[in-house]
Amino acid sequence: ACASPPPRPPLPPCAPGTAGVPLSFELRSPDGREAFLQGSVHFAREAEAALDPRAQRALAEADVLVGELDMEALSPVEGAMLLFELGRLPEGQRLQDVIAPETWKLLQERADETGTELEPFETLEPWVAAVMSLGPSLVEAGFTPEEGVELQVYASERPQQTRGLETLAQQFALFDNLPLDAQEQMLLDALRPTSESAIELE
Repeated sequence: ACASPPPRPPLPPCAPGTAGVPLSFELRSPDGREAFLQGSVHFAREAEAALDPRAQRALAEADVLVGELDMEALSPVEGAMLLFELGRLPEGQRLQDVIAPETWKLLQERADETGTELEPFETLEPWVAAVMSLGPSLVEAGFTPEEGVELQVYASERPQQTRGLETLAQQFALFDNLPLDAQEQMLLDALRPTSESAIELE
């Protein structure tokens, strides 16, 4: 019979503010199989979300990479088409008709600041406006997706086999099924001043 592999020593803890945060966890089954669970943020400042060397080693030795989404299967064009297909308001309705005047004014002000045309938003639900507004706000505050954990992982030495826990359609459907007041709150959160967005991520 084959002997079980000797147990590895426990990983030292990751202290807040050090490399390795978001936290990582190493999981081991009784038969010796292992998995490495890496916390993630989509946007980050340079070097603030750098992968811990232990995570890089685990990634290089892994057989399969499982993410929130399978980044290998994502198509920006298909994603945009899906966003506009799911997020379109019923015929005859406009965004400014389903949100408070104060929220619409905030969206107009934000559009003026970023040079964004509002016309494409007018036939879309609030959650779409929120998704489309959040990225520019974070980039203005110094956060980029390139420094986020997902893109770092896919740019690292990693297994070729990849899977996603969910699809982009499933994520968008979750937002699309929210009541309009919850969607408007999403939009308000996305329209907060960039300094507030930065403080929350920090």
